[in-house]
Amino acid sequence: MSEDYEMRTKRAPGWRASLSTIAALAMIAATPSPAMAWGHEGHMIIAAIAEAHLNPVARAEVRRLLALEPGETMESVASWADKHRNRTTARWHFTNFPAGDCHYKPEAECKNGECLVNAVDYEADVLGDRSRSDQERELALKYVIHLAGGDSSQPLHNYGPGKGGNAFQVRFDGRGTNIHAVWDSGLIRELAKPNAFLGWINGGKPDYRALTQRLVRKSMTMPAASSTDPQDWAEAACRIANEPGILPGRTVSAAYLRHWEPVVEQQLIEGGLDLAAVLNLELSGRAD
Repeated sequence: MSEDYEMRTKRAPGWRASLSTIAALAMIAATPSPAMAWGHEGHMIIAAIAEAHLNPVARAEVRRLLALEPGETMESVASWADKHRNRTTARWHFTNFPAGDCHYKPEAECKNGECLVNAVDYEADVLGDRSRSDQERELALKYVIHLAGGDSSQPLHNYGPGKGGNAFQVRFDGRGTNIHAVWDSGLIRELAKPNAFLGWINGGKPDYRALTQRLVRKSMTMPAASSTDPQDWAEAACRIANEPGILPGRTVSAAYLRHWEPVVEQQLIEGGLDLAAVLNLELSGRAD
């Protein structure tokens, strides 16, 4: 029995995919999936926040591993795991809690070890294992950057009903969409829009770089992550998904935006801090 198999089955009975299998399947066309996490911009923001909170040892190791693909950065690979989804990894991006119950039960929410919580646990272990090849660890790093703090902080990635809100149709910004997509990118786009004066200058286009810089600065005033356990992150995100009003009427109103934009901002920052804590822990032995 291989070490890889033993590690996976130790964490979640029924898990069967080896890392080499994952790497091979990543070459297959991604299986369509309705849940795409925060969207490209959100994942980049979380990666930027996390990088700002890495300790020197972890930062050096991240850069060394990413140098296997010259020019890549934490931000540039933040959505790699979405672009390379396949039949093996599709279920790694969410934890389907039932409505009203945010207590993680592996036998229910992570059958065969196929869920966000277990995927973060496993890939973080691979990343921190210096006996693994750099190629294996760099692949694990790309999964950790995307899943840990990224998908784990998006409330509707930790909410099972209606396919995480994908089946809940709404009108937003003058067009039809679903509430999951609104959370993935719509609310972040609203956060990135400039104020009235600057909006007049640039035509009201969202400025994601300015938003990123603002949230990185704000993250510096906040305490470090309180946990490096993805189960804690998933349960916390699930509790937000179960708050009254997260499913709006059939039109996403200005009042909805005003209420939930601060929550999205907070989740992006906490996601970055969670990701930094895991990277610091696995690459330097300490979470700060």
